[in-house]
Amino acid sequence: MASLYGRAPRLVGRNRVFFAAVAGDRGVRSTAARSSPQSRPSARPVASTRAGSACSRPDQDRSQRRPLYRCSPRPGYGYVQVSPPNEHIQGSTWWTAYQPVSYRIGSKFGDRAAFRSMVGTCHAAGVKVVADSVINHMADASGTGTAGSSFSKYDYPGTYSAADMDDCTSPVTNYADRWNVQHCELVGLPDLDTGEEYVRRTIAGYLNDLLSLGVDGFRIDAAKHIPEADLADIKSRLTDPGAYWKQETIGAAGEAVQPSEYYGTGDVQEFGYAYDLKRVFGNENLAELKNFGTAWGLLPSDKAAVFVTNHDTERGGGTLTYKDGACYTDGWKCQHAWREIAGMVGFRNTAAGAPVTDWWDDGGNRIAFGRGDKAYVVINHEGSALTRTFRTSLPAGDYCDVQSGRGVTVDSAGQFTATLGADTALALHTGARTCGGSAGGGDGDGGTTATGASFHVGATTRWGQNIYVTGDNAALGGWDPARALRLDPAAYPVWKLDVALPAGTAFRYKYVRKDADGLVTWESGADRTAAVGTTGLLALNDTWRG
Repeated sequence: MASLYGRAPRLVGRNRVFFAAVAGDRGVRSTAARSSPQSRPSARPVASTRAGSACSRPDQDRSQRRPLYRCSPRPGYGYVQVSPPNEHIQGSTWWTAYQPVSYRIGSKFGDRAAFRSMVGTCHAAGVKVVADSVINHMADASGTGTAGSSFSKYDYPGTYSAADMDDCTSPVTNYADRWNVQHCELVGLPDLDTGEEYVRRTIAGYLNDLLSLGVDGFRIDAAKHIPEADLADIKSRLTDPGAYWKQETIGAAGEAVQPSEYYGTGDVQEFGYAYDLKRVFGNENLAELKNFGTAWGLLPSDKAAVFVTNHDTERGGGTLTYKDGACYTDGWKCQHAWREIAGMVGFRNTAAGAPVTDWWDDGGNRIAFGRGDKAYVVINHEGSALTRTFRTSLPAGDYCDVQSGRGVTVDSAGQFTATLGADTALALHTGARTCGGSAGGGDGDGGTTATGASFHVGATTRWGQNIYVTGDNAALGGWDPARALRLDPAAYPVWKLDVALPAGTAFRYKYVRKDADGLVTWESGADRTAAVGTTGLLALNDTWRG
């Protein structure tokens, strides 16, 4: 999983999205990598690059309009789930990838060579790949697929014929009837007879082909429409029995097929986790999340694959997305690249396995809690600022707030004082002890940066754009737009950020604007220059140069 929110984004949408990383039960890891542009053009598309590792979902190159897969560095991401790579029906809408024509690797996102290259690139960055796998059904259409195969409903030459379909050729109508759910057609899509030997062997052959291309695991689409015994048989034929396996098994009271039936095959996706977060953040109080988890009737954490939103729910509005709490633009969002989300990956990796401790709430929409002596988070989901001294179990010392990029000092009693703006958050963990010199903000006594620069720039933006600063000092990103520091738009159209710099530091800097699709635009004119004084913050009051 999208500020991209707009000219003066409130972070409520992002606070909601990162809650899974704060309190979730599954972590990811990867090695680090970085690439850094060396020049500063006036306008240039820049791929998301920053220390760490992650892959984006398949995207399209906007400059050349050609399909490709991308994998770009991000901090701490361990896996990426990619869209189904096999041949499917023609069309630009997202759901066409879920109507298979054959198991040839050739989708609208790229061919076999492109897919293999993407997997290899991700592996080189320390990121594993999970392939979304559509093995319950085939396409409800006729024509020519994305890899050139001719087909019609119930006839997919070289792959399946009508004899390989289930014995019910009408839509699923009764979810209280197991036979109807697992033998009839999901929204009219031809249902494969997964109890048949040929079908099982063919599906296993496809999954093994993906394994041969380096895929590390599978998400089984529409798994509840496939008997668990059939999936167990197919999985037993994999060349890598340890490949990760998670299943889409949406549970609902009164239905004949329940997620718990699939525990023996692999993890199951816990949709209730996402639905509950949507309800609480949207209509209830965050204080209610104190015992969030199995006490709410959610699946056991060792069986559940939790998420905040996915490709289905993001479009249906049933879960939290980038659309919540702010205006937004259409197009690719690259949520994985947002500081507020990317920073929480390292938080989750550090906090994995640590218990929830030091809970505090105001009875409403302000909460704070720790993850043992590993991490601590504060969320202010109210319309006004919150100033408070928080008690943690963290070791004393300096930390980087991975939400804002500002420094925080925890004293010997495990306490720190902070002020959070409306609909913002703060997150600390022992894996981020410094902000690499880019930290401004409070210390343990609620003070401010001793010396440094206080950037203020007047800049009007469109929805989906944000203003950053970079310069010739490492604390400013060393002229690398991927490491530029995002300014706070709370006082829009003035964007602000305090940056800690040693007394007497002379530096050059410029502002850059980033669009939701990754386009970076440098302000015009010569480099700006400044020098930090012997005490306090140097106030820089600038205006964007278009």
